[in-house]
Amino acid sequence: MKERRFSICLLNSTHFDPNLPTRPEIIEIYGKYLPSYGHKIIWISRGDSDKIEKTNYNEVDVYIVPYKFHKSLFRKAINLVIHSFKKYKLIKNIQCHSNIDIIQSRLDIFNALIGLRVSKKFKIPSAYQFHFPQPLFTYNYKNKKLERIALFIQKYILKKTDLILPINTYMLNYLKNRNVKESKLFTLPMGVNHDTFFPNQKNEKLRSRYNLHGKKIFIYVGTMDKSRDLEVIIKAFALVKKNIEKTKLLMVGEGNGKEELEELSRKLN
Repeated sequence: MKERRFSICLLNSTHFDPNLPTRPEIIEIYGKYLPSYGHKIIWISRGDSDKIEKTNYNEVDVYIVPYKFHKSLFRKAINLVIHSFKKYKLIKNIQCHSNIDIIQSRLDIFNALIGLRVSKKFKIPSAYQFHFPQPLFTYNYKNKKLERIALFIQKYILKKTDLILPINTYMLNYLKNRNVKESKLFTLPMGVNHDTFFPNQKNEKLRSRYNLHGKKIFIYVGTMDKSRDLEVIIKAFALVKKNIEKTKLLMVGEGNGKEELEELSRKLN
C-alpha cells in the first residue's frame, strides 16, 4: 500500500527572520523531518514586510504576512484584526491553487481560531500544538478580564480542534484532567538535532571566556521575555552558589526581560 503524502499548512506565531526563520524545533520537525518523507509543508509567519511575501526555506514554502508592533493595546488589537484577515485571505488563495490537507497552529489562540475557520470552510482537519495551560499573551498584560477571555477562547479551541499536540506528558495529563478527549491527544515533544547538539561536545573558547573549567554548569537556553518569570532561576541559583562554589549558570537568549535579569544577577552577585 502506497504511503500517503500530506500538505500541511502551519500558522506560525514567531516573527520571521531570514537568519533564523522560526523556532529550532519547528525547523527540525516541519522544516526537515516531515519534508524528508515527502510531505509538503507551508509556513505562514508574521514579518516586517509591507506586503505579503513568499520565500523558501529548504523545501518549505514560507509566506510572510505584515505585522507591525505597537505599544498601545488598542493599536495592537486593530493590527491583530488586520493581520488575521490578511492571513485568512491568504490561506483561501493557497487552498484554491494547492489543496491543504491539514491546517495547524501553535501556541497562539488567534492563529488557532483562524485554523478552525479554515477547517470548517474547507472541511479539512485542524491541529493545535499546546504549550502552556495559560494563553501566553495574558502574561504580558496581567489583566484579569483579558485572562478570562483568553481562557474561554482556549477552552473553545480545545473542544473544537480535531488533533491536539501537547509538548510533553505533563501537558498531556493536564488536558486529560480537564476532560479533553483522549482520542484526539498526541504528544509531540520539541526535539533536538543530535548532529548539532551532542552531550560530549567541548568548546574550549567558551570555557575560557566564561571561566567554566572545573565547574558544574547549568544552562538555560530560550526566550528571556518577562512572561517566563525567569527571576526564579536566578534567585534559586544564588542559594546554590552559597552552598556549592564551583557552579556556573549560563542564560542564553534575548527578550524584553533581559535587562531586569542582568540587574538581578548583579544585585545577587
